[in-house]
Amino acid sequence: MAIAQPGQAARTRISAVTAAASRWQAGGGARSLGSMQLRPNHVPVRDMAWMAHKLASAATAGLSLPRTLEIISQQKPRSALAPIMQDISGRVLAGDSLSHAFGMHEKALGAVTVAMIRAGETSGTLPASLERLADMMDNKRDLQQLLRTAMIYPALSITFVLGISLFLLIVIVPKFQVFFNELNGHLPALTQVLVDVSNAIRGHVWAVPLVLALIVAAVIWVRNNPTAKQQWDRLTISLPIIGGLLRAAILARVAVTLSTLQAAGLGAQDTFTMAASVAGNSEYANALLETRRLMLQEGLGMSTALNSTGKLYQELALAVQAGEDSGNTVDSLARFAKEQDLYVKTLAKGLTASLEPMLILVLGAIVGTIVIAFYLPEYAMIRDIHP
Repeated sequence: MAIAQPGQAARTRISAVTAAASRWQAGGGARSLGSMQLRPNHVPVRDMAWMAHKLASAATAGLSLPRTLEIISQQKPRSALAPIMQDISGRVLAGDSLSHAFGMHEKALGAVTVAMIRAGETSGTLPASLERLADMMDNKRDLQQLLRTAMIYPALSITFVLGISLFLLIVIVPKFQVFFNELNGHLPALTQVLVDVSNAIRGHVWAVPLVLALIVAAVIWVRNNPTAKQQWDRLTISLPIIGGLLRAAILARVAVTLSTLQAAGLGAQDTFTMAASVAGNSEYANALLETRRLMLQEGLGMSTALNSTGKLYQELALAVQAGEDSGNTVDSLARFAKEQDLYVKTLAKGLTASLEPMLILVLGAIVGTIVIAFYLPEYAMIRDIHP
């Protein structure tokens, strides 16, 4: 691969690109929500997968990496990837290694990406390492989209039901209340409860933004408090249905990361550290770090160390043990990851299929209860007139 020799022009270009990247950050390139910063310069996984495929193709074809990096930045000018690729291109032109240039943006691109490129350069198998990285990013993107879809559907369903309920209580019930007041009598118990709930909600509308603000504050606190986050992570994987989906997704993510990094030739220290960083759950991450300690300090095999950390990785430990017995742990981990991917898809489809009739039943029960409450006073009035 042709890489230009360092020179004054290249160093000047690095300075210019770095300044452009700084201006991009100052202009709002960092993702934020209100005043809360969310991983500045973070590159979306779909862009990472696209970049990895481009680099793998260029490395396989023997094309100039600096030129490829520059083209990548030009093809996605509005992405967080653009200024990063421009800076990396300039550094490589100035004589930096590709891994060192990527390492300057490890926070945005991820430690796994940097480690894969470094392992490929060290072993002289950069094209193969980039192909593995691209495949891993594809897997991560697909899994992320699947989980997002599976989690968003219940959230939207609950929001829809709550929205319809509030609309009926705030808008529709008051209109009927005028008619109820003309009855000059006691309302049926169900109707009275409905009216009281409607009055309570309309009299405390100011509490809605307060509750939303408290929820946002609680989420921020949990994210920033290690103890609270660990408790939350433990709770989420214990939930019925959704907990099983999350556990399967974590196992798939960890297995494909371990398989990819081991195939690239990384040792247990780096492999398990990076697998812990992508687990997405502190319970599973801590178990991986304990596995690493048992392997490095006590000399245990991978399957034995995984089993020693408790029930979280028992399934993964069985797959690793099968690989150790056959002498091909990498392939065994890859097969396990594919099995978990299929299991996650099955669970996600089942979750969606089970929520649809549940949503219809809940919505029907709410609307039906309100309609019955509307007509009970009329029925009582007719009964009094014609006993």
